[in-house]
Amino acid sequence: YAKEYGLKIIILRLANVFGKGLKSGFLISNLYEALENNKPIKIINKKSKRDFIFVDDVVDVILLMIDYECDFEIFNVGSGKSYSFQKILQIFEKIYDVKLDKSFEENKANFIPKMELDINKIKQKTKWYPKISLEEGLKKYYSN
Repeated sequence: YAKEYGLKIIILRLANVFGKGLKSGFLISNLYEALENNKPIKIINKKSKRDFIFVDDVVDVILLMIDYECDFEIFNVGSGKSYSFQKILQIFEKIYDVKLDKSFEENKANFIPKMELDINKIKQKTKWYPKISLEEGLKKYYSN
């Protein structure tokens, strides 16, 4: 399709994006809502691991792709690291020096043990890499 119509096609497979504008119902937004409203939080499948990337890094990679020369590419965009939901909670509580009222629930039907993107291809071909760590992103998220 790209060759037939002379289109440049780049597909970006994004990890779990967080930052300003994140809707309710996601782990990180739920942590901030619990903090702001002094409400309890329920963590589902605390051992599940996910790759998270801050929205500013996603914007940077999209801008980079505007001038990237190719006919067709697929890139993974993430941090290349996965964190358990329990670890994210611990990092969050340490950053904000709080102990949230929390409970844990296991849901085996929806349990995905680990989701981590391999970002070597995008790093090698474009020299892009995420600049904002999970910890730094969590701090920036709340300051916005």
